[in-house]
Amino acid sequence: MELTTSHRIFYSNENPIPVTEIAESLMALERVIKASPEVLERLFPGVKIDKVDVYIKKIESGSLLEDFIVKFFFGDQGALDDFIKKLRKKTGMEKLQQDNKTLSVIILALILMGGAYGLSKIPSDPKNQTTIEANNNVIINLGAGMVEMSPDDFRAIIETSVKSKKELAQDAIKVIMPAKKDQRASITFDGDPQTALTAETIRAFPSYVPPDATDEIIRDYKSTNVIIRATDLDSLKKGWAAVVPEVSDKRVPLQLDPNIDPNYLSANPSVLGDVTVIFKINGDNIEIPKKYFLRTIENNPIEDANQSINRTGSAGAVPE
Repeated sequence: MELTTSHRIFYSNENPIPVTEIAESLMALERVIKASPEVLERLFPGVKIDKVDVYIKKIESGSLLEDFIVKFFFGDQGALDDFIKKLRKKTGMEKLQQDNKTLSVIILALILMGGAYGLSKIPSDPKNQTTIEANNNVIINLGAGMVEMSPDDFRAIIETSVKSKKELAQDAIKVIMPAKKDQRASITFDGDPQTALTAETIRAFPSYVPPDATDEIIRDYKSTNVIIRATDLDSLKKGWAAVVPEVSDKRVPLQLDPNIDPNYLSANPSVLGDVTVIFKINGDNIEIPKKYFLRTIENNPIEDANQSINRTGSAGAVPE
């Protein structure tokens, strides 16, 4: 079964754009879009997207306008219905369609993350990083509001959904390159100024990523042992640390999913759970764990309580 969405990307260039740059930007955009299922599956736990295809519907020259179609494929009708149900619950929309900015926001967040990462690998004016981050904050806050989660949690999902930040940076640079040749050009998605890359942001983007730039790698570990070594019951994001023996015997900063009860972890410092790990590659090409994201734990009391709440009523919130 499939779900089809239609989108438009507009480059406000005043001068003609070489065909080769248009082709390269389209292929890079396709690769960025094909990273979106990882994000959607983390935003809507339990959803499984088998694949995604991208098609060009129309291209207009002058100021470059591209209409494209994205098709998400699910294993069966039940999986598709489950995704739509979860989307409706979080966004208040009946289906993922043209007026739903969810996918556009995800694409823009990925592009901006790639640009920021690429910029961190070359000498640059610190103002450039600040400019990209300011644009990204607007997109992150917009996306977080759509799916009813904190900006930090939405940002963490984007960050941990990308397997290679170096490759994402290379693609992000190619996506924006047609606009970078015009000092006043911006890039807008779906005709909404909120979902845009400003002219200042595009000028701040790097033009390349050094071939020897070190990368970060993302890996998921299922049902692995997590040993809590530091806690902060007032926060799900700061003050936590853990050892994951399957990954390393070193203590590493830990962030908790909002569906995990910090009090339960405080009382049960050794649990089995699903963990996403961000590795940094050092100069000797060795993978060093930089951060753990605890996604789920077995026998999660909050999940059990939510099932009960669905039958009986509502309950209080967990700590931010």
